[in-house]
Amino acid sequence: QLEMLWCDIEPLPGVYDFSDLDRVFLHAARRGKHVNISLYTTDGNMPAWLRQKKYNVLDQYGKPAWGRTDWLMLLVPPPSTHVPLYREHFRDVWKLIAERYTPSGRLLRFDLRPPLCERFYFDDFINDMRGTDNVWDYSEWARRDFIRYLRDRRKLTLEEVSRRAGTLFDSW
Repeated sequence: QLEMLWCDIEPLPGVYDFSDLDRVFLHAARRGKHVNISLYTTDGNMPAWLRQKKYNVLDQYGKPAWGRTDWLMLLVPPPSTHVPLYREHFRDVWKLIAERYTPSGRLLRFDLRPPLCERFYFDDFINDMRGTDNVWDYSEWARRDFIRYLRDRRKLTLEEVSRRAGTLFDSW
């Protein structure tokens, strides 16, 4: 199990450093081991450049997620994983990881540790400290993605969603 931080792999936008992952992966492969790669992406592990004001990354409540210090990140909601820039770079780093390590035949799987999954386990602790719910993403991007999921993937109409929820929604 190799656990890496996104901030170490993409220190600058579109600039990747796989030296640590290469070294550890090669070490395991030489010993005949198969490897799982986990990429940690929480607020403190996402690239620092992505938390700069100019990128305007928002948290789950639509508030700015930039300019945070490491100690403060435990006390505030993580960035929304639905922000287009976040998703674009996240997709690109995984594509590169897959292309780089899959041909070896030693890669079993890769998984991610997104903000919502990591924070879930500490939910009670963090909620007690902040008095808020930190698991849910209320951003506009999450809303649009959820609507798209209901309509395109699940093939549900607004009427069917209303029926299942036991209420009457007048719009998406």
